[in-house]
Amino acid sequence: MKCKQIVIPEFGSAEVLAFQEIEVPQPQAGEVLVKVAYSGINPIDVKTRAGLGWAAAENKDNLPWVPGYDIAGSIEGLGEGANEFEIGQEVVGFIGFPVRGGGYSQYVCVPESELTPIPNSVTLEAAAALPLAGQTAAQAINKAQVQEGERVLILAGAGGVGHIAVQIAVAAKAEVYTTCSERNLDYLATLVRMPLTMSLHRHPSALVTSMCLSILLVVIRL
Repeated sequence: MKCKQIVIPEFGSAEVLAFQEIEVPQPQAGEVLVKVAYSGINPIDVKTRAGLGWAAAENKDNLPWVPGYDIAGSIEGLGEGANEFEIGQEVVGFIGFPVRGGGYSQYVCVPESELTPIPNSVTLEAAAALPLAGQTAAQAINKAQVQEGERVLILAGAGGVGHIAVQIAVAAKAEVYTTCSERNLDYLATLVRMPLTMSLHRHPSALVTSMCLSILLVVIRL
């Protein structure tokens, strides 16, 4: 059976992306075969495609290369010793980071350790958008050692990383401040499940200087 992939045959603009077909790979010991339903697209994919950054430097002699680190799908095959999942089980993964990648593929073999089950309450589509952005947000909150009652300012709180960081900080019982456009206020309210107090500042620096912060987290909205 054939498997379609999107590959980077050479570095450049989006027009260089191409399809290729291979035989469906067979999982090795400790691996599972995942049928990919959704693959997340991240800024690092775009940067690597353009030939920029360490992922591009590590793969420049391995083209064509299959990008993609975020996947969601179902288990289609089990390698020797793989016993964490069952055939048909839905999983999400942050795979092959930073060099191997491979998520832009209909089927991909993945070490079991790079996958986790998807709860019934989460769709495959939503799960595929979580791994890289979610890990970035979680690492930022953990690195900052956010504590209950601390004042935390998260810039771009409605962005891909920011909206997750806001929820993690709220769960940590911090006093959370964030920036966003007026059109995203209702969206932020759904994340924190509480009324929001709006203060209009044209520049984030005005907000920073107007209060005594414990922690400032800067995330990028793309």
